[in-house]
Amino acid sequence: MQQLAAMSCTVMSLRKLLRHSQTLDQIISEPNSQDKLEVNKNHLRLYEHNLCPFCTRVRYVYALKEVEYQNVQMDLSEKAQWHVDFNGGSTPVLETPAGDLIKESAVIAQVGIEMNAGKGVDVIPKDPIQAAKMRLQIEECNTWMMPIYQVYGSRGEDPEKVKNLIPTLQKFNELIKKADGKFMFGTDEPTLLDCWFTPFLETFTDWRAPNVMNNVLVESEYDVNGSEIDAYVNRMRSHPKLKPVYMNTAAAAKHWERTRGWEKGVKCQLTVSYLAEAFKSHP
Repeated sequence: MQQLAAMSCTVMSLRKLLRHSQTLDQIISEPNSQDKLEVNKNHLRLYEHNLCPFCTRVRYVYALKEVEYQNVQMDLSEKAQWHVDFNGGSTPVLETPAGDLIKESAVIAQVGIEMNAGKGVDVIPKDPIQAAKMRLQIEECNTWMMPIYQVYGSRGEDPEKVKNLIPTLQKFNELIKKADGKFMFGTDEPTLLDCWFTPFLETFTDWRAPNVMNNVLVESEYDVNGSEIDAYVNRMRSHPKLKPVYMNTAAAAKHWERTRGWEKGVKCQLTVSYLAEAFKSHP
């Protein structure tokens, strides 16, 4: 599978970047040296970061739909000027062989769904009524997300925000339990519903001790309120199409350790500094 071949994990010099820019080889940008790459005229290119949940949404959809693309890991701590000028430096960004830049994870995911309609997994049910129900479930789940964002933003150090996480865990837990061992919409294969929310749920799985964020699980009584989540995440991560592209657990541990030690009141952005080493031992 081409996306597996794209997992070459060396931080590349400018000379190597020129050589690899027209291939499916993965590129890890260097901080303070992120000039805009020459457009890949042969393949789609996804500018992203492995630990960004919004990027992971796209990777999951593209993997399931068998969309080929070149993966470029961007440093969000030392953002490229072209990236800031385009959309403030947010990820993901999709670049087409024609040089068009497309932002927003939902829009980028839809490109892959439409481009490879009939290929891979049907992430949107073929039955229009079931598709509508799935989209409505996505809308409902979106209303549960704010406590997760607030725990991220407070680095898990605000007991009140951790307490507010409990109802969100319970709602996702009940949805997973209702699926009875299948994927979140009760299907045998993942749907867009799974792609959309697993990237956030798997964060909790990765916060198990000795992760510095383990206090969030303890204080939210995760083993009770999220009792179904770990098994569900492992089911997603074990899917043969998703296993090569899920969030790197070693990189995640480094990121949250770095976040906890970051200057108070200043957001700790994702960096590429730990990716090359972490990618050697995925997951």
